Amino acid sequence: MLKRILSAAVALPLFFLVLFWASEWVLPVVISILCALACYEMLHATQLCRSRVLTVVSILLSAGILPLTIYAGLDSALGILLCGMVLFLCAVISGGKIDFHEIFLAFLASTFLPLALGAVLRIRRMDYGMLLVLLPFIAAWLTDTFAYFTGMLFGRHPVAPVISPKKTLEGCIGGTVLCVAVSMLLIPIAHTVWDVSLSAPRLAIIMLFASILSQFGDLSMSYIKRGAGIKDYGKLMPGHGGVLDRFDSVLFAAPTVEILLAFFASIV
Repeated sequence: MLKRILSAAVALPLFFLVLFWASEWVLPVVISILCALACYEMLHATQLCRSRVLTVVSILLSAGILPLTIYAGLDSALGILLCGMVLFLCAVISGGKIDFHEIFLAFLASTFLPLALGAVLRIRRMDYGMLLVLLPFIAAWLTDTFAYFTGMLFGRHPVAPVISPKKTLEGCIGGTVLCVAVSMLLIPIAHTVWDVSLSAPRLAIIMLFASILSQFGDLSMSYIKRGAGIKDYGKLMPGHGGVLDRFDSVLFAAPTVEILLAFFASIV
C-alpha cells in the first residue's frame, strides 16, 4: 500500500502537468507512448503473441494511429482498416510462421487500445475540453478507490470470482455511488476555476455510466491477465503495475464520457 501511495504521489503531479500546463503537443505524444506501451504489454507480457515482427508492427501502429485519425484527418474506420491490412500483410509475408490467432490479438491491441485512449485527446479538443478531460479519470480513479475500500469493509458477494476473486458486488455498488456523489464537487470547482456552470443532472448521468463501464474495463483487462496466467502487465509504476493495470478502467471510461458528451451536446 505504501508503495502505491508513493507512486501516486509522484505520478499525479506529472499527470496534471501534462494535462494542463505542458505544451499542446505533449499530451498527444504521451498518449501515443502509453498506447505503444499498452500494446507491448498486451502482446508481449502475456506471451500471447510469439512473433516479434508482428509485435513490433502492432506497437508502431498503436502509436501512429492516433496522429493519423485525430490530427491528419484520417477517418477512424479507415485507420482500423489500415491496421488490419498491414497485419495481414505481415502474416502473409511470414509464410505461415505467424499463427492466425496472433493476427486477431495484434489487431485488437493495435486498434482498440489507441482508439479507446484516444478518447482523452478527442475530449480535450472539445469546447471546455480542459475541464471535461478530467471526467474519465475522475470516474475511473474515484470508482477504483471507493470500490476498494467499500469492498474491504462490506464486501460479501463476489461479482466475478474467476476473473477477479477480490472484487465484490458491494464494492462495485459503493464505488459507483460514492464516485457520483463526490464528483458533484466538480460543479463548484468548475465555477471557481473555469467560471463554468455544469449541469448537475447531466454530470451525474455521465459519471454514473462512466463509473459502471470503468469497472468493466478493469474486469476486461483482468480477463486477459487471468487467461495468460500473470498477476500484472508490467512494473512501470511500483505498486500499480503496467499501463494496462493503471489505465484499464480509463479504457472504458473515456469512450463512455466522449459518447455521452456527444449525446448531450453540452453539460455546461
